[in-house]
Amino acid sequence: MQVIMAGERMGVNAIARFTEKTSISPDSSVVETILAKPYANYPILDIQHGSCRIIVEGYIYHKNYTAEIIASEIGQTIKSASSEVLPALRKLAEKFSRLPGEFACWVITENHLFFFNEVLGRLPVYFLQSSRLVFIGRSLAGLFAASPRQPDEDGIFETLWCGYALGRHTLYKDVQRIPGGCFMTVDLVNFTLKEDQLSTIELDSRNENWSGKDAVELAQSFNDVCQQISTASPLPFHVSLSGGQDSRAVLAAMKRANPNITASSFAFSSSDHDVVVAEKVASLLGVPWEKIGINNSNEDDEWLLHLKQGINYKGMAFIGDYLRKVADQFPLGAIMLTGDGGDKVLPYLGERHNPSGLNHLVELLFNRHAIAEPKLVAALMGKKEDDLKQLIYETVSSYPEHHMNNRSIRFTLFERGGKAYFEGEDRNRYFMWSTTPFYHLDFLQRAMLVPDNMKRNYRAYALFMQHLNKALSQIPDAGGGKLSSPVFHFRKYVQEYFRSSPPVVKNQVKLLYRLLRGGGSHVPITKFDAVPGSLTFIKTSALAEYTRRTSADSQLYLETIIKVFAP
Repeated sequence: MQVIMAGERMGVNAIARFTEKTSISPDSSVVETILAKPYANYPILDIQHGSCRIIVEGYIYHKNYTAEIIASEIGQTIKSASSEVLPALRKLAEKFSRLPGEFACWVITENHLFFFNEVLGRLPVYFLQSSRLVFIGRSLAGLFAASPRQPDEDGIFETLWCGYALGRHTLYKDVQRIPGGCFMTVDLVNFTLKEDQLSTIELDSRNENWSGKDAVELAQSFNDVCQQISTASPLPFHVSLSGGQDSRAVLAAMKRANPNITASSFAFSSSDHDVVVAEKVASLLGVPWEKIGINNSNEDDEWLLHLKQGINYKGMAFIGDYLRKVADQFPLGAIMLTGDGGDKVLPYLGERHNPSGLNHLVELLFNRHAIAEPKLVAALMGKKEDDLKQLIYETVSSYPEHHMNNRSIRFTLFERGGKAYFEGEDRNRYFMWSTTPFYHLDFLQRAMLVPDNMKRNYRAYALFMQHLNKALSQIPDAGGGKLSSPVFHFRKYVQEYFRSSPPVVKNQVKLLYRLLRGGGSHVPITKFDAVPGSLTFIKTSALAEYTRRTSADSQLYLETIIKVFAP
């Protein structure tokens, strides 16, 4: 076992290696663990309980449970279960998987390596199994130190289409992202692996009698979960505040839970109005607030590429400047809260018209979630658009929801939102722990019971904010509209119509927006001097057309992929 203050790794990484039988030694499996802490108070609990070792990473937001209590119950269960360890531990893991938080647990005994996580999978954990190795860990850099990286064509195809790989896919062949609510057992004697799904979240249920009373309870639930978060750690809490609605809700509830809360907003030229609104919000709530100037540049991308290995694209590298400056203000550590997920949990996420079936849903998602024209992406990959539709079909056909529109909601909530926000939180955790109350399990489940007609036009969100803090709901956001105003509703309607439009329309609208803001008439084109040899499926003959007709942001995804596979 190693504990390291990691420069490019983060979290718990367990590698089970199988040693082939020789004349000198018998068959054996050895579990190597590396606990990588980017800072001293990074939350990893590592204890020996009798003959087993228990490692818990992350935070649990529940009044009756902590990492220490979970580890103790696991140890007692293993000690008393004797030969029935597996079913007893699985039952316990199923209970723990329903706890709110972002955490994962590794249990190592003489003959087994067990793993389980909470139901949403908010703490990204990756998995690889080969003939001689099983990796279950948090750091892709740690994995690639033990096993060579190879590109996954499907994961790259999906990423170039929508910005992230679907389902369990990653950019890397045979490397999967472990879903939430998962229980894995590695038999270290026979070197076999078994996986069970402990629990999941279903999105078909609605409270059709939802009323003003339920809006009051929704706001109270948000206050309650922020109170739970505020008691999970003695560290100071800090809110990253924008000019929108989501982060102000977090600040209001956290101020009620912790009067010593502080806040900040990052600023470069294009976000000045965001900062003006954020300052008004902080002033109204009486929260110490600071404007932090940062460089609007993604050139300093090495830290992000090393840490997340392309799972976060380099278009977010600029945020490192802000995170470093906030972390520097808390030399003993802090926990950052964001408004991530507020735009997914409370507004209506479904289609404008109910999909008639699975194939219709795939067609809708195909356009709605594209960041580049699918035909350009397909040409670049040497594939057909139907190949991409098949990948989408395989993803949504596995969803548990009966209603097609609720499968669309799941796609946005957990594919788009979950991949962006959960991996984004993880990026932030390289500097300080990061979380959002909007994906707290208790609040999420309550919010998903709100009927669709109340979520449309932000009706439920407006009621939620009025009960959370009425004065705060009257401050216009950075777009110039109050939450219940016609200006706000019209802007959101246009945004949703825009998202549902074909990608070629999206690119033209983005170009018009640039012109209106005084930008150039041409999309900045990234020059790709060479494509790594491992990416042989990328058609270099299609690069010129791809870069000419896609947005600068789309090109950053391709640049990220090329960089992480560069020799």
